[in-house]
Formats: sequence, structure tokens, C-alpha cells
Amino acid sequence: MDYHGEHEFTLFTNDYIRFKDMLIQDNKLMMTVIYQNRWNDETQWECKIQSMMLLEEVKNTLTKKLSIEISLQKLDEAFVDIIRKYAEVPGKCALGIQVKDETTQEMVRLQQSFKKITLSDEFIDALNKMEGVIYSVQTI
Repeated sequence: MDYHGEHEFTLFTNDYIRFKDMLIQDNKLMMTVIYQNRWNDETQWECKIQSMMLLEEVKNTLTKKLSIEISLQKLDEAFVDIIRKYAEVPGKCALGIQVKDETTQEMVRLQQSFKKITLSDEFIDALNKMEGVIYSVQTI
């Protein structure tokens, strides 16, 4: 990743038509690229853009599951309220919750509903502030 540099890409007709709506000054983009042999020249390589996505859409598009582990001793009304608040927003991200008993080391997986949620920055911030909560985000 490079947050400060720049690189120039050449887009020929089909690629330009495909990506032109994204090519607006100050748009922050995530690009998927491949290196391949240049067309009709096996001795030279080129960087070819495969896809582009607005950076602000990456989290909602690529996040597939949020797994939360909470200590049984920390499972309280505040945690339940946070889950209720953020699980009400429908989206594309599955939610899995496991409760761990620290004394016996036993884990119980709460039944996952078929409802999917939207993973927001506010939800992650709320989880970060809670003691005894471990989470992981899984992508494609």
C-alpha cells in the first residue's frame, strides 16, 4: 500500500469505458490489478486494472462475517443493547457470537439468525470500548 505516492495507468477504450465513472478527481479508490505480459509482446510486462471500487464502499462490499467472542462474566445488558442496536440495520454481513466461560474454558455458540447486518464504524467502536470482547472481521 502506498498512501503518498502516485502511479500513472493507461486505460484503453474498453477499460476506460468500464471505469470512467470512477475517474473523478479526489475519488479515493481501491483497485485490483494484475501483472501480465503486454499484448503482442511476451518480453514486456504491464499492470492491468481488473476492478475499481470507491474506498468508502470497500467495507460493506467485502466484509462477509463479524465473529464476536465475549466472556460469560462480561455478558450483560449493555452488550445485549449494543447487539440489538446494530443488528437492526440490515446488510450483507453475517454475525456470529460465542460466549466463553473463563472458569471452565467452555464455549457456547449462540444460534446465528439468517438476518445479516451492516458493519458500521460505530458498531466496531462500541465493541472496542467493551472489556472482555474479542472480534474478528472476515472478508471474501
